[in-house]
Amino acid sequence: MYGKCVLSFHCVLPGVSKNRWIRLPVIVYSTHVATTLIPILFHIYLHDFSQDEIKGPLTLSDRIILSGFYLPYFIVPLILLVDALFHEVYVGSSKTVTSSNKSKQNRKKNY
Repeated sequence: MYGKCVLSFHCVLPGVSKNRWIRLPVIVYSTHVATTLIPILFHIYLHDFSQDEIKGPLTLSDRIILSGFYLPYFIVPLILLVDALFHEVYVGSSKTVTSSNKSKQNRKKNY
């Protein structure tokens, strides 16, 4: 827990534009958490808890309430994933240099 807090504060305080390396860890973390929650939510909704020794949600309203507690762990990583994939800092940071641009730059240097 302490390591996650230190890492998150280290990345958030200076800002995203100074820490572009965080994009890949955010993508890996968010996809891992979101895909882990999919089977958990399916188990909550489709499992028959009436025959288990440990009691679980029996009615649909109980299942909805229980999944509501898990929902932030699905929504927040999903927002992080969309932000890491489409934020202007990450998308606009890669500049491709074509051969025509190189020749223009070389001509400018010669003059």
